[in-house]
Amino acid sequence: MGARTQKSGATAFDWWGLGQARLALGQATEAAQAFDRAIEIGVPLQYHWYRQGALLAWNRTGQAAKTRDVAARILRQQPGIKEIEAALDGAGAE
Repeated sequence: MGARTQKSGATAFDWWGLGQARLALGQATEAAQAFDRAIEIGVPLQYHWYRQGALLAWNRTGQAAKTRDVAARILRQQPGIKEIEAALDGAGAE
């Protein structure tokens, strides 16, 4: 997966996959960076509904504000998604 993201044509979904792989390997900082790149390129907000890797990576790297922002935006669009509510709870309050 890393080789795909090193190419200039890597898609947001390639970067998301790299983030998932890094998170599974316990590399939360690198995962958060890959998820950030995926979002920058244009992964849709709805992608978070069933794939909470970015939210977990942000929570684990002290970026809970990002989790709170994205979770709030998702819950405004689609209230009651339990996985997103759980990630928001994991982000705590400032």
